[in-house]
Amino acid sequence: MEIRVGPIIRKIREQYGLEQQDLARTANISPSFLNDIEKSRSNPALDTFCRIAQTLGQNPGRLLNMALGITESTKSIPILGQIRAGLPIFAEENYEGGIEIPSDITADFALRVRGDSMIGAGILDGDYAICRKAETINAHSGQIVVAVRCETAEYAEATLKYFFENNGHPVLRAANPEYEDIDFDEEGYRVAGIMVALLRYGAPDYRIYREYISTRDYALQEWDEVIEKAATAGIKPSVIKELIDVQVEIAKRLKG
Repeated sequence: MEIRVGPIIRKIREQYGLEQQDLARTANISPSFLNDIEKSRSNPALDTFCRIAQTLGQNPGRLLNMALGITESTKSIPILGQIRAGLPIFAEENYEGGIEIPSDITADFALRVRGDSMIGAGILDGDYAICRKAETINAHSGQIVVAVRCETAEYAEATLKYFFENNGHPVLRAANPEYEDIDFDEEGYRVAGIMVALLRYGAPDYRIYREYISTRDYALQEWDEVIEKAATAGIKPSVIKELIDVQVEIAKRLKG
């Protein structure tokens, strides 16, 4: 069966308000050939089809699926770029393209991860955090959130961190002990989204594993002396655990 892509090309072109001549010029084909394609009198070669799809802002594979009547298994969501402080976070000016995700994931935008502050949670530099829209009132302790605050009169900063209620006082916490907790209210943050999935292109480099080990060692080094003293004194871990339980119980009673 010969596939006719013309009707779907015409449909999308008209949805975008493009004239045949405009699409033909941008896709570097003649208007008469485009007219023949749209009327199913001709089919474009693969490279021509790809140019037409890209001109229409469509993934060629998705456009072909639409022509075949195949239900989409993916959908596109916008990637947040540098955020304008004077605009809502989901304003068009804050977007820097789109990204394909499985259609069964409920999400509204993606945030490209920068740095190593979430490395302990397996979130690496260059990954895409897939998020749904949310406000501060929707965030629960232990969730990974997109928190936003104004840096200057023109731009704002978006950061990906764990959200915790610390005795009723919200903090943002990295998954890396080299970063200190951020006072959510004092620093003027608000929640703009909650992370629901992670997208990564390519496998993690071995360097990431080395960084994780060094991060873990940094977090545990303060305990090394305690463990060494306990071992030297012949104190078993079970005894230490019982002592900690007793101290926690005493602290609870004093607080109550």
